[in-house]
Amino acid sequence: KHFTKVSCKEGTNIEGIKEKLAELIPLAELFNTQIDERWIYIKEKLQAETNTQHFLNEKRFREICNEFELYDREGQQHAISFLNELGLLLHFDAEDLSEYYVLDPYWITYGVYQILTSAYAGKQSGIIRKDKLEYIVNQEDDKQETYRPANFKKIEYSPNQRRFLIDILREFKLCFNLPDQKHFII
Repeated sequence: KHFTKVSCKEGTNIEGIKEKLAELIPLAELFNTQIDERWIYIKEKLQAETNTQHFLNEKRFREICNEFELYDREGQQHAISFLNELGLLLHFDAEDLSEYYVLDPYWITYGVYQILTSAYAGKQSGIIRKDKLEYIVNQEDDKQETYRPANFKKIEYSPNQRRFLIDILREFKLCFNLPDQKHFII
């Protein structure tokens, strides 16, 4: 919405950024959202599940909603939209992506990064046979030398999870299927 050069070290333009935030925050989409108390309980349950899982499916999300008596689909959709907007989980409305409710963004980032920075893909000029995806995300060397998140951990992806990663890349126009449907290009 706006760019402002600010320096905490120099104390430069701190008041300017405060004024700009005061102007923009009330315009934010979530600013006047009525929060259903059950969403907080759902959020807490999802955060607890994040400790053991990277994602959950739609069925599990609906079960959690039902635990807190949020039974109607529209109410559940409002809850997922709110939690997604807050960045507490990732959920995409696109049909190919809608089954996954991602609790751990690292799970996506790690897999996507493995694909985009793949040495194998580089040697193939970015054209990858879909059956090589398992090698790229699960067997190819990790990029921990160039990508060092604070809590680096190796992740293995199942066939459905690998398809989900490709669907995300397609959604963000980072890869495209080739006409033979056996290859994609990064």
